[in-house]
Amino acid sequence: MKINAAQLAMLLVAVLSAIGAWAFNRNDYLAVETYLQQAALEIEQRIEGQISVLYAARGLFLTIGEVDRAVFKDYLKASEVRRRVPGMQGVGYAQRFLPGEEEAVESRLRRDYGVDRTIWPETDQNLRYPIVLLEPDDERNRAALGFDMFSEAVRREAMMAALQSGQATASRPVKLVQEIDEKTQAGFLIYLPMFAQGNTGGAPDGYVYAPFRAHDLFRAVLSTIPNIDLVAAYSEGAENDIALYGGDDDVWGAHDFVIKVGGRDWTIYLKTERQHFSAWRVASLLSVIAGIMATLFFWRLFRENETRIQTLQALADERKARADLKDLYLKETNHRFKNLLARILSIARLSSRSASNLDEYLRDFSRRIEAMSRVQDLLAASARKSATLSSLLRDEINLMCETSDEILSLAGPEVELSESQVQALGLVIHELATNSAKYGAFKKESGIDISWKCSKHSTGYDEVRLLWIEKGFENDEPDLDREGFGSKLAKLMVEGQLEGVFQRRFEKPTLVIEISFPL
Repeated sequence: MKINAAQLAMLLVAVLSAIGAWAFNRNDYLAVETYLQQAALEIEQRIEGQISVLYAARGLFLTIGEVDRAVFKDYLKASEVRRRVPGMQGVGYAQRFLPGEEEAVESRLRRDYGVDRTIWPETDQNLRYPIVLLEPDDERNRAALGFDMFSEAVRREAMMAALQSGQATASRPVKLVQEIDEKTQAGFLIYLPMFAQGNTGGAPDGYVYAPFRAHDLFRAVLSTIPNIDLVAAYSEGAENDIALYGGDDDVWGAHDFVIKVGGRDWTIYLKTERQHFSAWRVASLLSVIAGIMATLFFWRLFRENETRIQTLQALADERKARADLKDLYLKETNHRFKNLLARILSIARLSSRSASNLDEYLRDFSRRIEAMSRVQDLLAASARKSATLSSLLRDEINLMCETSDEILSLAGPEVELSESQVQALGLVIHELATNSAKYGAFKKESGIDISWKCSKHSTGYDEVRLLWIEKGFENDEPDLDREGFGSKLAKLMVEGQLEGVFQRRFEKPTLVIEISFPL
């Protein structure tokens, strides 16, 4: 049988159409795979960022030693864990006790949380690690107080693995004791061992840990990743293939990826809305290719191959950029937590020196932590993590005492401060306003003039010079030789954090405080 030129042309078009359909469909699959791979990498990085909170909390224990609930609660509040780490049920501490020491746990829970509860459940283990701290204090977390996590096999396995590796370690899926209603979710926990000073080996003194409700975690992480559907998630070593999220019925047509969470492999199945158009695009391409010239097809095929090469190259560049960005984020997070912890410890030490009793210490310490929190709110309102000097002065002074324009005068140019400058200067203003409300112009209602200006320092850098002038000292003179805690803290912040100069002098009938620091 002979094939004429027309039949040969039709056969050639059919063959080329089939090849074109395969190539187009293959290119579409690679584009979807690339998009989902980036999404899986972002999920892994975000969960890894949440684990860094545990390392910061362990640093608090290693630095202070015995951490009571008030300090733990204030630290987590200042760190804004719930807002910065959505999906995490809380941060807690499980302390080591020996059998027979249950009374100490009961006493601590009554003192810190008002809960009359002993260590539970009963166990045959030689060590016990009940939950003695867990914040934030809500109904779910209260249900877990006193629970001995070492008594349960899955949790004990993860705690021993964390002890061997020295790293944050995730458990297999479990039902959290926080599941107190009918809307239960699969959960997991991440443990980080803590050894107090002097403990050179053996059992850790406790575990800093975080419980996660898996559905809440994935919902929070995926809320900012567009066009991605998580249909199922499984953890390595899960009993009876218990899913962290979804199930086998949902995985058809999904792409699977393996991510690492707390030293454990998770397999997640992802879909994207872009997949819904794949079949339509192939069908349309077949219809078009059937009627075009072979030369047009080859032009399109070469063009698609070139696009695929560019896409793969772009993916490689993107992966490198994301890896560099992840490293930068981790270093920045570690730096911020260290600075915040150092500032809190400094305030705690100095507050203890000026306090005559525990109630006074807790009151002063809480007020200064709240001042730090207000500065964080001011920074959060700015997308650039900065604030102006005038807004910082008004916000802090108005929170301390009610003032009017007749009592308070502010004058100066717009000066934008960096994040570290806002945090340090916010504490300074808080202390100056507190002293004024106790002993000075705010108490006398005699008036305060605050002015500032920018100038060039002799060494060449820009400098801010601020004058805080309190009136009303006609009949009395402030004792400048007596330096209280507020003045010490203000001087420490200006000269240590701002690298500036803090001076006080009396020019009857006014008290003049001069602060200068480089921008």
